[in-house]
Parts: sequence; C-alpha cells; structure tokens
Amino acid sequence: MSTWSNFKKNISRATDGVLKGDGSFANSPELYEQIQRFENLKKKADRLLLEAKNFLQSIRNVSMAQKDLASNLVIPSDGPKSLTKDQVHFKDASSELATNVFLHFEEAFNHTVIMPIDKYCRYLPTFDAAITRCKHRLIDLEKARSQQVKIVDKNPSDNSLAAQANDAIDYAENVYETLKLSLITEIPKLINARVYVIEPAFKSLIKLQLEFFKKCLETLTPPHDYTAPPPSGSEDPIDTKMNNIIQQIRDLSVCNLPV
Repeated sequence: MSTWSNFKKNISRATDGVLKGDGSFANSPELYEQIQRFENLKKKADRLLLEAKNFLQSIRNVSMAQKDLASNLVIPSDGPKSLTKDQVHFKDASSELATNVFLHFEEAFNHTVIMPIDKYCRYLPTFDAAITRCKHRLIDLEKARSQQVKIVDKNPSDNSLAAQANDAIDYAENVYETLKLSLITEIPKLINARVYVIEPAFKSLIKLQLEFFKKCLETLTPPHDYTAPPPSGSEDPIDTKMNNIIQQIRDLSVCNLPV
C-alpha cells in the first residue's frame, strides 16, 4: 500500500509540475543559481573522470600495440638465430613496456588520478537526490497552500479545518526551507572542494607521464655495444637525413611568410 501511495504522490507532483511549467525554485534565485552551478560541475566532473579513464586506456593500447608490432616484425626472420641484436632488443623492450613498466604506471595512475576523481564524483548523486527532494517538498508546499485556500473558501466558519490546513502549510514550508538552506550552504562547499582533488591529480598526471615516457626511452634505447659510434669527424647518417628533411621544410614557401 505504501508503494502505491508513493506512486500516486509522485504522479501528482509530476502533473503539478507540468501544469505550472515546472518553474521550480523560480522564487528563490539564490537556490536556483547554486543548482545551476552544481549541474555545470556535475557535467565537467563526469567528463573529467571519463577522459582520465580514456587516457589510461590509450596508454594501455599503445603499449600492447607496440608489443604486437615487435612480435610481427620478427616473423619474417628465419627463426630466432637470424634475428639481429636490434630486433631482439626491440622485442624484449616492448614486452617489458607492455607488462612491468605499464603495470607500474597503471597502478600509480589509478591510485593518484582516477580514484580521487571517482571518489569526488560519487558525492554528486547524493546532491542530485537532495535537489529532487527539495523540488518535491516545494510542490508539496504549493499544494498545501492551494488546499488551504479551497478549505477556507468552502468552509469559512470551520476554524478546525483552517487550523489543520495552516499546520500542513507550516510543516511543508519548514521541510522545504530546511532542504533549501542545506543546498545553498553545501553546494558551494562541494564546488570549492574540487580544487583539493583536481590539482593534486593533475600534478600526479604530469609526473607519472614524465616518469613513464622516461622509462620507455631508457628501455627502448639499445645498449652501447649494440651500435657502433660513427667514425671521428663524421656525422651520424640518421642525423644527416633528419637535417636534410628539416632543410627541405625550411625551403617551403610557407616557412618564409613574414609572420
């Protein structure tokens, strides 16, 4: 019975909201402003959490793709004995990056970036529910006022009915004002608290990226005995080729524009 009663009350509130154009909190600019700020925060916080997870997944995909690439590069060879030192090193380094190096990065990233943001976002549904309750209490208050007017019009001499209607208004108004004050007070605190979550997470993101890519460079760099240094006085062939490409870019007319 209670479930059916709640269902009927919700339908009644929804109907009242439609008939009145759902002008919730129109008479309370301060509450309306805080709710708008909360809605904006919620969108950005949810998007931030999603992008943080997508970033981690992208690093995972790159690590696994590099491991697969290394495995496929050695397939055309005539067995392990025919692999060059560079091929062996690239294969081993890619495997190391996809397992140990990435797992260390993933663990630290989850702990210092995703988990704090996720914990912050978990508070948002609580505020959503409080806003919904406040809207319901406002509708109940307006309904109590409407019923009080009807009772007085129909029974102007019945003081007991008028007193009951006034008590219903006082109760509905007290509940609504309590929720309203709570939201006006707590929403700014929630918004300000984002600084203590996002700023450390962002700093951690930068440091973890730097550490991860530095480790990638160290792991992928072949040992000194793998590559012989160029003869004294001669330039590395790779450096020569890169310098030629850069010079070709400089020769393009777009690079000579007076910007």
